[in-house]
Amino acid sequence: IDYIYIDEQNWVMYRLGVVKIEELHFGGTELKEELEDFDAYAKDKKCIIIIAVKNSEVIGFTLGKPLEYEDDVPGVNDDPAFRKGTGFYVSATEVLPNYGSKGVAYFLRTALALAAAKRGYKTLSSNNREGFSTRNALRMGGKVFKKIPNYYNTGETYYYIIIDLQRFK
Repeated sequence: IDYIYIDEQNWVMYRLGVVKIEELHFGGTELKEELEDFDAYAKDKKCIIIIAVKNSEVIGFTLGKPLEYEDDVPGVNDDPAFRKGTGFYVSATEVLPNYGSKGVAYFLRTALALAAAKRGYKTLSSNNREGFSTRNALRMGGKVFKKIPNYYNTGETYYYIIIDLQRFK
């Protein structure tokens, strides 16, 4: 598996693979990001996109943004780092189902934490589905900040988790 940091130039080669995974996970919900959104994130130097590729196929990705970009997301406005310029937010970490238990998501999220720490961010925050996603964030040293039932009317419980990036420097 190759892990690739996306920039505006290489994004063109991988964009449809990322959107395919996004559609698979969140198609038909408010949580789904559109291709145009991803195109904008790839151009925005403050955002970080890292993808996992195996045999030329995108098998996973993670997307992170400055915390302030997500002021309409549940939990963000209450985050202690909000409006301080010290928080980074994981908008998505998704992998194809057959790679879900192979450590790909954990590696992607860890790479994002390292990249955010390198840029000087102090915390990495995320809303995590109850279950695997939450366990991964806690395994990285995260602490549950807030429980959010019925996240975006999905009927699912999510946990707002904050990771201190000091350990990733």
